[in-house]
Amino acid sequence: MDRLDGYIAASFLLATIVLLSAQVFNRYLLGISFAWIEELSRFCFVWCVYFGVSMAVRSGEHVRITAHLKAFLNFRTLTLAVFLADFIWLAFSFAMLVSSIQFLGTTAKYPFISPATGISMLWVYMIIPLVFILMIVRLVQVNYLKLKTRSPEVAEEPMEPR
Repeated sequence: MDRLDGYIAASFLLATIVLLSAQVFNRYLLGISFAWIEELSRFCFVWCVYFGVSMAVRSGEHVRITAHLKAFLNFRTLTLAVFLADFIWLAFSFAMLVSSIQFLGTTAKYPFISPATGISMLWVYMIIPLVFILMIVRLVQVNYLKLKTRSPEVAEEPMEPR
């Protein structure tokens, strides 16, 4: 369960590769192309990236500049600074979750249909609140582990499947 978002991201990446490979095959060898393949591959890639965001929160791979902090701050102050930064990130994630839910409400009220696939863009945009929920869960999880180990960083095992 801890690696579920990584598996989902990998599945969407695989779907993107398969769809684009089929489109290249169809276009250059058969002389035909399908607009829905390009559109669906775009949606899959966007969902892959968003699930990767959640995965990166868990593994601590988001861009964070702490090297200079380690040089100038003692352990306790560094730990406090990292927790403060995570708290600000958590507050931002809550604000974005609320905004994205409002955006989905507007999208549901004034529907926009994808031209090539014919699906409601509401389903495509559903990833936005979903990823912020996942980020909130991951931030709480990571900070719990930091508190448990009394460390500003989480010792992470490799994200490769077992």
